[in-house]
Amino acid sequence: MKINILFVVIITLFVTFTSCKKGDMGPAGPKGDTGAQGIQGNQGPAGAQGTQGPQGPAGANGATGATGPQGPQGVTGATGATGANGAPGTQGPQGPAGVNGATGATGPQGPIGPQGPQGVTGATGTANVLSKTITLSNTDWGNNVRDIIFKNSLSSWIYHTARFVDISEPSITQSVIDNGLVLVYFTPDLEYPNVYANLPFSILDYTQRAFYYHVEFTTPEPGKLRLLYYFSPNNAGDAVPEVAAYTIPTYKFKYVIVPGTVISSSATRNLDYKNLEAVSKAFNIK
Repeated sequence: MKINILFVVIITLFVTFTSCKKGDMGPAGPKGDTGAQGIQGNQGPAGAQGTQGPQGPAGANGATGATGPQGPQGVTGATGATGANGAPGTQGPQGPAGVNGATGATGPQGPIGPQGPQGVTGATGTANVLSKTITLSNTDWGNNVRDIIFKNSLSSWIYHTARFVDISEPSITQSVIDNGLVLVYFTPDLEYPNVYANLPFSILDYTQRAFYYHVEFTTPEPGKLRLLYYFSPNNAGDAVPEVAAYTIPTYKFKYVIVPGTVISSSATRNLDYKNLEAVSKAFNIK
């Protein structure tokens, strides 16, 4: 396009130059308008490659990418050779003592030693007698209720509902149940708190005279003393209080445990065991 424009200009100058007479050069005429752009010529061949410029500075490190998932565990390698034994370490503190081992078998009995001097004779039968005093209020009886059965005749039984309280007493052994005595006393008259009566105890209600009060005890098994509180009608058809809802007064109870070996002694052979004063005197009970 540029070559065509240049060619037109040259032709114009030539025609003008040949048509003018020789003489002085006249003033330059006004600049003409720029002609239309000619068509673009063909691209020339590429020039030779210039020399490579110097390498630019290294860019800053980019942020660390996220860690990818862990690959599968590789196959375990072969066991290496055993290394040499290290030097012995210092001795640590002594550990706690172990538990005692089982008791060994009893060895043969040794020869009998010489007889010692005879001791002072102790009081007869009182060393093994146990006596305890307890006080029970209505809350001590709790809500323990059970039926007790009495045989009325060869073919008849009587049922009563009783409140009961169990007292743990290790001194009531099977030997005491079989061969000894368990004696229980309580204070029935609230106005005389130090006057005891023996159990079992029964008394007619003096207000309505419709029922009896009963206080009894049993030794159902070794180590246990059970006290029972219940009512029975005076006559057939008489109503009795409901013992589960009845408020039992506060009583003191004293129980005495006498082993069979003490009962067999001559000093207690004719003792009135229903009388607490006589029992206390015989066995030195305070």
